[in-house]
Formats: sequence, structure tokens, C-alpha cells
Amino acid sequence: MDQTETSPLPPLDTVVQAGAFGAVLGGVTSGVMEAARVRHGDITSRQAVEHVAKNTAQSAVTMAIASVAAHVVRAHPIFGYIALAGAGVGAVMMLTAPKKQARKVNDDEDRSVVDPTDLPEDPPTTTAKAAKTAARGPAAAGKPA
Repeated sequence: MDQTETSPLPPLDTVVQAGAFGAVLGGVTSGVMEAARVRHGDITSRQAVEHVAKNTAQSAVTMAIASVAAHVVRAHPIFGYIALAGAGVGAVMMLTAPKKQARKVNDDEDRSVVDPTDLPEDPPTTTAKAAKTAARGPAAAGKPA
């Protein structure tokens, strides 16, 4: 191979380094965000670890693909732009794909999952004042017995 000829793909170590950089960047960013969510009680620490692992892997793959796309664009500008556009569209589609729809439950199956549309709009309050009123009975709430 002539020194002036450009390879269609980057060397493997370049792709691995780009993936590692993406993993570190995505993992640290996700870790900070998920730690805040755990502190606020939005999610459990197990869920946070799952989210960080998923985001780290996605960041690594995205950065590795981006390094290949950038190399192809430099080596073959016309085909590179097409590949770059395709990789961008593919990455967006993968990252924004809707989650699998829940399977319909037959009447004879367990309905342990609550459909959010079946919930009342204003759930009953459970404040201390409401609990005390309920403990005193319907007359205390101003309702006839």
C-alpha cells in the first residue's frame, strides 16, 4: 500500500480510543445526573446504576461510530457525507426509539400493572389534617352520620 493512499476505515486503536473517550464522558455525565436523581428520591440506586451503564455504553458506541464516520469523510468526501448522514440518522433513531408497547392483558390474566389512564385525576389527600378528620368520623367532616 502506498503511503499517500488513505485507508477507507480508521485503525482499530483509533476507534477503541474514541469509544473509551465516549464511555468516560458519557459515564461521568450520566453518573452525576443519576446521583442527583437518587439524592432527590426520584429513583433507586439500582436504577441509577442501570441508567449509567446504559448511557455509558451508548456514549461509547456513538463516539466509536463518529470516529469511523469522520475518517470516512476525510478519506472519501462524497461517500463520507452520505455515510455521516446515515450514521447520524441511525444513531438518532436508536437513541429515540419508543419503548416496547405493553402487551394487552386478557380478563383472566393478572392485572398487576396499573394503567395510568385508569387513575383518578385528583388522588385523595393523606395529610395529617385529613387523617385526623377521618379518624373522628363522618360527623367531624361535616357529613351526616
